[in-house]
Amino acid sequence: MNSDHRKYFDSQILPCHRRMYAAALAMLGSTDDAADAVQTAMLNIWEAVADGRRFDAPMSYALSALRNVCLSAIEKRRKNVGIDTVDAPEAPDAADALANLGDATRLLGHLPERERKALVLNAFAGCDASEISATLGVSPVNARQILSRARKKLRSLFE
Repeated sequence: MNSDHRKYFDSQILPCHRRMYAAALAMLGSTDDAADAVQTAMLNIWEAVADGRRFDAPMSYALSALRNVCLSAIEKRRKNVGIDTVDAPEAPDAADALANLGDATRLLGHLPERERKALVLNAFAGCDASEISATLGVSPVNARQILSRARKKLRSLFE
């Protein structure tokens, strides 16, 4: 890699590192897996820059490269779970399940409106963070944060 490529990488790509790590941690849930994903994505970008590529939006490109690495890691995890390693959950008692559902829906009323909407969209409508963000008018990262807070508050109310 010549010095121009190195300067470009250092000035345009390396500053993306923190946001890449935060995104990888959110997607993978493990600090070690997130660090590995960022390292792999950075290596892929390094090779592209060494081949002379330049990016109009380096941060967007870096996050896209990271997303692809994370999706591959998630897919590998899913494929590696064997049927014999998964314990079948016990079937809940129907009366307990109905009582818990009633309690949960009653406790939803105690959440702030945005958190309640996010939780209902996720749990009952099956919406992901991007769909929730569009409905609430916030960024996907903020939607995940709202959803996380809602779950924590509901869990504490439930206990």
